[in-house]
Amino acid sequence: MTDSTLPAIVELFDGKVTLTGWSLTELSPDYYGHSYMQIGGWLPNGYQPGLISQGTNHMVRADLPGIPDVAQDVNVTVETKGYGGPQRFMKIQWRHLSYPENWLDVLRDTGKLPAPLVPETPTLTRRQQLLLAKIRESAGLRWATGVAQAFYRELGYAKRGLRHGARSDLHELAALGHLTVHGPDDGRYFLYVQPKESA
Repeated sequence: MTDSTLPAIVELFDGKVTLTGWSLTELSPDYYGHSYMQIGGWLPNGYQPGLISQGTNHMVRADLPGIPDVAQDVNVTVETKGYGGPQRFMKIQWRHLSYPENWLDVLRDTGKLPAPLVPETPTLTRRQQLLLAKIRESAGLRWATGVAQAFYRELGYAKRGLRHGARSDLHELAALGHLTVHGPDDGRYFLYVQPKESA
């Protein structure tokens, strides 16, 4: 049972936010058949989320009282709006399910959504593949953003946006189960997940 009278705490890539009067909602599919989950809630009075990137972001974890299984380590979009009062409303969305292209026709004919599509196995970019291979070679090493960034520099990647790319790649590998996240906000690092031996 949810308890929205208690605040929700959402940890994003660039900071934590506390939301009151929050809700978790599955939004209706869009034109392309993609549905999204949304956390919406009020920020504290006078809070200006200047350090929180609007638009594309990454949700490390969400603590919603009464809801144990909220998606973690997922890419999200963040939107914050003011409505004339001292508080601002924040919405955090991430892709949830995908439905067949004819989902709207099925809904009109039957009054129900069709079964969602089975999600495809995510593929890694060439850069992420190289990073994961290097992390496997050095299993046990703490991989922070700066370490991944230095590795990309050695490979000759352009400096512009490289730190953000390294950070995003580490979080993406963690979201896919290759890495685990450790440490506080100002000292986060990642460790390689050793594959389990088959019985």
